[in-house]
Amino acid sequence: MRKKVNIKIIIGLSSLCLLSLFALLAPLIRPYDPLAMNLSRLLEVPSLKHPFGLDENGMDLLSQVLYGARVSLWVAGQVVCISLLVGLMVGSISAWFGSVVDQILMRLVDMVSAFPRFLLALALLAMLGTSVFNLILALCLSGWAGFARLVRAEVLHLKKEEYVLSALSYGAGPVRAMVCYIWPNLLGLLLVQAAFSLVAVVIAEAGLSFLGLGVPPDIPSWGRLLSSGRQVLGEAPHLSLFPGLALFSLVLSFQLLGDGLRDFFDPTTQ
Repeated sequence: MRKKVNIKIIIGLSSLCLLSLFALLAPLIRPYDPLAMNLSRLLEVPSLKHPFGLDENGMDLLSQVLYGARVSLWVAGQVVCISLLVGLMVGSISAWFGSVVDQILMRLVDMVSAFPRFLLALALLAMLGTSVFNLILALCLSGWAGFARLVRAEVLHLKKEEYVLSALSYGAGPVRAMVCYIWPNLLGLLLVQAAFSLVAVVIAEAGLSFLGLGVPPDIPSWGRLLSSGRQVLGEAPHLSLFPGLALFSLVLSFQLLGDGLRDFFDPTTQ
């Protein structure tokens, strides 16, 4: 049965590519240095020279929003990639060997899942301090459990399929059976899970930066811009408007992409 590419995939992927292009070219297309202060021009409204206006320190908001996209995409990509790889390995080992190994690994997954992701990252950053590395580490420590549980459930089913049993009977080892016959069938499921995980990570990074525990203050981030904007919301609403729209656009892109991929890989849809 042939499937058509879902319109959600086209819209989500197109907007995501556009945002990624802006983030990648930020050092070239930024109109001003994002950290250059001008204390004589505070909270200026948008104009031709400063399309997004100036913040409470006289820094160009457009330049900061562009660099904030780099932070959000970099952190989200790193966290999801690391969480996916760790979850893939833990879930595969747990399902394949079963017995005591499965019990130990699943209890570890249950222990990690028992803590809310945001609160666990918040506690870790409060102890470790603010840095991009610590932020990625804190979000990864709680992000891999969902992938591990999903992979385990699928591998338990797939390892009983005839083509896997046939490969094992012809001498294929566990590693070859997993890499060549089981993991390729997990691709669609993992892509959908990764897309929705990117949404959660982007929101978590913005929330932690909003509270002052995300990236350091000398690195522009959307969460920190929103935190600054709430203090002067009545006087300078543009300070919250543009970072909020950028965050909304990125989250919506990942959400549409995830919904589209879920529909695309659903065997009941045409």
